[in-house]
Amino acid sequence: MLSKIKDRTLFILLLLLAIPAFTLNLGLIPFIGDEGIRSLVALEMHLSGDYLVPTMNGETYLNKPPLYNWIILGFSRMFGYFGEIPARSATLFFLGLFAFGVFRFTRKELGFYGAAAGFLMLLTCGRILFWDSMLGLIDIAFSALIYLNFMLLYNLGKREKWLSFFVVSYGLCAVGFLLKGLPAVVFQAISIPVALYLHGELKRRYFSLKHILGGVVFLILAGAYYVLYAREVSLQTAFAVLLDQSLQRTATHHGIGKTIGHLFTFPFDSVYHFLPWSLLVLVLFQPRFRQWIGENDFVKFNFWMLAANLPIYWSSVQVYPRYLLMFVPLFNTICLYAWQQTPETHWSRRVLKTTFPIVGGIVLVAALLSPLYPRLHTLPGGLWLSWLVVVFPLSISVWGLWTDKPRVFFWLAGALLSVRIALNLLVLPFRNEDLFTSDTRADAQRIVTEHPDAQVWFWRDSVKDNVVRFYITNEAGYIVRRTDTLHRPGDIYLSQPTYERTYPGTIFDSVRSEGGKFLPAFR
Repeated sequence: MLSKIKDRTLFILLLLLAIPAFTLNLGLIPFIGDEGIRSLVALEMHLSGDYLVPTMNGETYLNKPPLYNWIILGFSRMFGYFGEIPARSATLFFLGLFAFGVFRFTRKELGFYGAAAGFLMLLTCGRILFWDSMLGLIDIAFSALIYLNFMLLYNLGKREKWLSFFVVSYGLCAVGFLLKGLPAVVFQAISIPVALYLHGELKRRYFSLKHILGGVVFLILAGAYYVLYAREVSLQTAFAVLLDQSLQRTATHHGIGKTIGHLFTFPFDSVYHFLPWSLLVLVLFQPRFRQWIGENDFVKFNFWMLAANLPIYWSSVQVYPRYLLMFVPLFNTICLYAWQQTPETHWSRRVLKTTFPIVGGIVLVAALLSPLYPRLHTLPGGLWLSWLVVVFPLSISVWGLWTDKPRVFFWLAGALLSVRIALNLLVLPFRNEDLFTSDTRADAQRIVTEHPDAQVWFWRDSVKDNVVRFYITNEAGYIVRRTDTLHRPGDIYLSQPTYERTYPGTIFDSVRSEGGKFLPAFR
């Protein structure tokens, strides 16, 4: 019966399932450290009215350019407050654009089913579905932009629109630079010559006037901001910090020994973080793979963009999986094309078409038996309705995995979205209870509410916890600054336990930090 559902109808149903999967309890879990940075900088822009020079605690923040802070500021003003839902809604907005871009650029080459599968595979790869889509961070927006640049380099080059090729690409590079700094320039420096080589135009176009014009567009767009920025901050200092931020991940900071070790562990870590779709790497291990790559220009372009840009991260020790998200649709496109070319009888297809339903069945059994876990019966709002909301779509998806194997990618995506709904409804409420940062959020609200006439300060440079700094500032409604002197009687000063000997007053309260420590408040 499930096999009779048309591809388009099934795709629409899965899109509808994605709405609760990505939005239920989106704001329940408090911020993690980097989320605190992004929203604190945006909040201080709002409080100070200074949108040019990002600050934290009123001090210049140099680690990232300001564009994503402006985006969070815009979403926060749209929602009417600063916090988890506005910041994470920005992430989901760019994730939607990212997935739509994958569908749009692959449909001609892979057909509707292949493009829709690529759309769903991006949304449901393990790292995005169960981590990055739940956080208000910059990486999904940046990755969407870099992927868009890859695809435009292919399409504009294929159509021989060389002026647009350079101007649009360098324009996107400028936007990427204002999002995340030097990584955008590194991607551009690698991708432009590779794209020109694949189009057979490297010698003619690389040193052309149109290429120079593209570089001028980058300088104008990125430079316009820094001309204004330079009125208040030294550009030498700012660019030195941006360079250091990029080099922190490399052998220059971690040594050659750790770098060599990372070269061996990186492939296995990547397969783990991007499960289950990373298992499609199995279809690439066949003699005709190189021939297939050569037969399709678009797939070949995806392959070489991945092969050319990935080594920068492969050789960098401190690389988080979220830095690799722009490569996910490149890998998926290559694997989907190889899957379409691979005979049904090939061992890789048989293995995956057996593995996915078995794993789905195990997950379904676990979901069916979950009410046996006693703590779930204390779930706010009751267990059984949430349990039914999870089990119903999961059961249908697993049934589809077993009975409609030609569309295994659709049904596996449905099962994964159902598991995310289970995480939202059955796991996040208890995780929220157990997290130290839930206490941070509550402590910040309590201290500011109970002492409305006292101004809050961070004592010297001791408070480095970005979650504490955001929640205290957000509750206070003004920029909470550092100080090494006492001000008005009754003001509140937050510090670290290790600064106890320097307290010039009496400890009367504390704030729980992200690491679980209690940060004393004295007055």
